[in-house]
Amino acid sequence: MVDTSGDDLPYISGMRLRSRVLLVVLTWAVLLGASAALVFPGLDVGVLDVNPLAVVLGGVWLVLLVALLIQVSHRWRPFVIGIIFMALVLLPGFVTMGVLSGYGQFAMQRSEATVVEARSRGSQPPSVLFELEDGSRERGYSTAMSSRPHSSYIVPAPGTRATVLTDPAGVLPPRTAGAEEATDAGRVEGVALTLPSLVGLALLAVATVSVLTRRESFVTRTAREEEARRVAGRQTGT
Repeated sequence: MVDTSGDDLPYISGMRLRSRVLLVVLTWAVLLGASAALVFPGLDVGVLDVNPLAVVLGGVWLVLLVALLIQVSHRWRPFVIGIIFMALVLLPGFVTMGVLSGYGQFAMQRSEATVVEARSRGSQPPSVLFELEDGSRERGYSTAMSSRPHSSYIVPAPGTRATVLTDPAGVLPPRTAGAEEATDAGRVEGVALTLPSLVGLALLAVATVSVLTRRESFVTRTAREEEARRVAGRQTGT
């Protein structure tokens, strides 16, 4: 093989820029899709449940994440890539947590409501039909839990009065509010819960920039080094 790289390693063609751009776009699109599937699964499926679309997109996310990380610059050390992979594996879940916590704390409003009906959904938050203060009815869910005899969601009885979080924009369904949610104290906690998603998105952005601007990828350099060892071993054997 002819060396065209300016060093002593065999030449192996890497992924072209057009393909790398497509890989980046697909990775970010699947991340957003998987996160959206977790945030908006529908109450019939389960607000915090794992619906089929989220499972499929989660699997595709893992494949694309691996493909993206091996295309970063060859200057990245393997242990750095490994650490970033571990940090980003659950990024769709972190983004979901950040949206529910951050958006819930800053965009949703506390109000009083009456439980019209409620049904258990096993290990998931029970689905609840609320009658709001203005007389309208919206289906949401309850996050109230009991710790005895074991941790489980409480299914509120019809007629129960509850403090709920409602979304004026209609993006998220109403849910029962914690004691400090959508208050000054709760907003501090909300900011803290958005940090994992922000850190994860920042790491993914750094990896994206490396993929799009690097001269040689980690996987290509690894393959060239392996080929060089194979050729050297064959020449030694002869």
